[in-house]
Amino acid sequence: MLTPFAHRVRNEAAGTRRRRRVISQATASLRRVMVCASLLAACLAVPASRESARPRSARAEEPSAAPAGSAGKALTGKTSFRKASARQPNIVLILMDDMGWRDVGFMGNTFVETPNLDRLAKQGVVFTQAYASAPNCAPTRACLMSGQYTPRHGIYTVVDPRQPAGSPWHKLLGAESRSELATEVVTVAEALREGGYATAFLGMWNLGRGRAGPRTPGGQGFDTVIFPENIGFAKDAYHDDRGNYLGDRLADEVLKFIEQHRERPFFIYLADHAVHAPYDPKPDLLAKYEQKLRGSRSAPDATNPERDPERGQNRVP
Repeated sequence: MLTPFAHRVRNEAAGTRRRRRVISQATASLRRVMVCASLLAACLAVPASRESARPRSARAEEPSAAPAGSAGKALTGKTSFRKASARQPNIVLILMDDMGWRDVGFMGNTFVETPNLDRLAKQGVVFTQAYASAPNCAPTRACLMSGQYTPRHGIYTVVDPRQPAGSPWHKLLGAESRSELATEVVTVAEALREGGYATAFLGMWNLGRGRAGPRTPGGQGFDTVIFPENIGFAKDAYHDDRGNYLGDRLADEVLKFIEQHRERPFFIYLADHAVHAPYDPKPDLLAKYEQKLRGSRSAPDATNPERDPERGQNRVP
C-alpha cells in the first residue's frame, strides 16, 4: 500500500510525463512556422522599373500600408492597401499541412532533400524563433486568414462529429470550437482584393463546409477557387485516373494564374494537401528514399543534428 507521500510523488510524476507529452506534441506541431518563411521568401516583387523610374522623394512621401487592427476585425476596408504604394508586391502564401519544422534541409535535415525550399531560405528570411498561432489544422488556417488569435475567431480545432470535445479517448480536454470562420471577419484576401489584387485559393480550406457560399473561399475574398475535385481528383486522392499527382496539378494551376494576372498584383494562397495523410507518394520517389534509408542505417544519424554535431549547421541567420 502506498503512503500519501508516495501517492503524491506518483501523481506528480504522471503529471510531469503528461506535460512532457503535450510539450513534445506542441513542439512537433510548430511546422507551420515554415509558412511565415514561405510567405516572405515567395513574395515576387513587381519589376524594378515601376519603382526605380520614380523620383526618390516621391517614394519617400508615400504612406505605408496600415497594420492589422487590434480590435473588432483583423482588417477593415480602411486598412486596405489601396493607394498605399505604387509598388505592390505579389504574394504567394504556401501552407504545408503536417510538415514538421525539421523536415527541410535548411533546418538541419540531411535525409529529406528539399533543394527548392533551401534555395528560397537562402535568398529570403527564416524565422527560427517564431511560433505558430495554433498547433493544428483549422485554427492555424483561421489565424492566417484573419490575423486574429484563436480565442478571437473561436476556431480551436477541426470540428468533427466523430470527435466531440471531451471524448473519453482524448488525451486533452478540448475547448468548444466553431467550425467556420465568421463572415464578419475581413480576411487578408478581402483586404488585398479591395486594394486591387487578383486573389486565388487552391487546395484545402477547412474554414467552412461546402463549395459555395459566404463561408467558403469564394465568399471570403478569393476570386479564383480551385479544390482538388475541380481538377479531377477524388476525395483524399493524390493521383487521378491519368496518373497526375495532386501537388503537381495544383502547382500547374498556380503558374497558370500567375501568367493570367502578371500585369496586376496578385495574392495566391496555396494550401497543399501534401504531406497530410493518407500517404501516397510517387512510386519513384518512394523507391528512392527506401534505397536511401537502407544505405543510411549503418551511417550516423543523418536526421538528428543533436546526435551528429557535424550536421544541421546550414540554417540561415
